[in-house]
Amino acid sequence: DRYLKETGLSWNAIKDLRSPCNIIAFKDIIFPCISFKTKYMQDFFERIKNTVINLEEESKKSDDSKFHITFLLGGVEHNFSLGGMHSVNTPEKFEPGDDECLRDWDVTSMYPSIIIDWGLYPKHLGPEFLKVYSDIKAERVIAKKNGDKVKNETLKLALNGLSGNLQSKFSWVYSPESVLTLRINGQLMILMLAEAFVEAGAQIINTNTDGIFVLHKNKDYDKLVEICKWW
Repeated sequence: DRYLKETGLSWNAIKDLRSPCNIIAFKDIIFPCISFKTKYMQDFFERIKNTVINLEEESKKSDDSKFHITFLLGGVEHNFSLGGMHSVNTPEKFEPGDDECLRDWDVTSMYPSIIIDWGLYPKHLGPEFLKVYSDIKAERVIAKKNGDKVKNETLKLALNGLSGNLQSKFSWVYSPESVLTLRINGQLMILMLAEAFVEAGAQIINTNTDGIFVLHKNKDYDKLVEICKWW
């Protein structure tokens, strides 16, 4: 509704528009800010950059045979796929010592922020879509600050629901290139942060799409905060 008001278009004019894309080369969608410092992660990154995905063929595969790369980071197994990235964990118990802390470093509104900061939008909808999306995020920030829980949660659903709709052929925002650009770069960004944490002495407990759970020395807290600011 907001997009229609912004553009002056009718629903009938846009409801059947799509931005299909079947063959996607990762080297063409990776952001220039992505880089790694350790040889192991640099080799992993080269493998990612050389990947070309045929989405039609990928959709025919079983879940076990679909694209994914398993690797170690900080001694923890990770799985990198088209849908997202996460560490592979078994049930364990962690107890920090007196000089240690278990802390969850979670990225606020990661996907919406990437969409806005890097100007991602379905090509068939134009930059007006990005303006509407940005306005919704700004409105949500105000609602959250003012304690308007209903509006905050409603707009949160609108913002976070976009990534799923971008990959749905039944959605008016369908744009597989946009959603893969979002997810592949999001995963790589989190891995950059995780690599920097490990280099700073933190132990990775769990990694997921938009956060890292680590065990670290209390004395290293300020160092990790600085890493987050750099990131």
